[in-house]
Amino acid sequence: MVQNREREFFGNDYHPGDYVFTFEDGRPPHPDTIRQRFDRLAAAAGLSRITFHDLRHSYATGALKAGISPKVISERIGHANVGFFLQTYAHVLGNDDREAAERAAAFLIGNGVGSSQRRRQLEATVRCLACLMWPNTCPSGMKTAPGGVSGGRFT
Repeated sequence: MVQNREREFFGNDYHPGDYVFTFEDGRPPHPDTIRQRFDRLAAAAGLSRITFHDLRHSYATGALKAGISPKVISERIGHANVGFFLQTYAHVLGNDDREAAERAAAFLIGNGVGSSQRRRQLEATVRCLACLMWPNTCPSGMKTAPGGVSGGRFT
């Protein structure tokens, strides 16, 4: 790593710190210097205007869409707790209810176990359980679950 070689070269004259960007002697540059350089590089690459801080949001959104654990992303971007992170980025995962229900059904049911009719019944049941958990967005498209359960309430 370049910074390790610079640390070794400067010895006691190296300015300690855990900065991402530094001068050769370890001093951090002024934040405007980093921002201005980023703006020049982005413009040269033909990118739309984006702030340096927007990269953080772009990373968090892309990582969530890629299926990385919210806890891991939260820690990487420096949030104090995953709850705040999930409140901030919940909209990114907002329409994944159907996929979540189908994945849970596939996990619980397994591959090819039992008759196809029994499998369909189990899949419908798991999807309806999702309806109970998220009554405003029924992933199976059913208004009332089998057995008289509607909108999260027993009728």
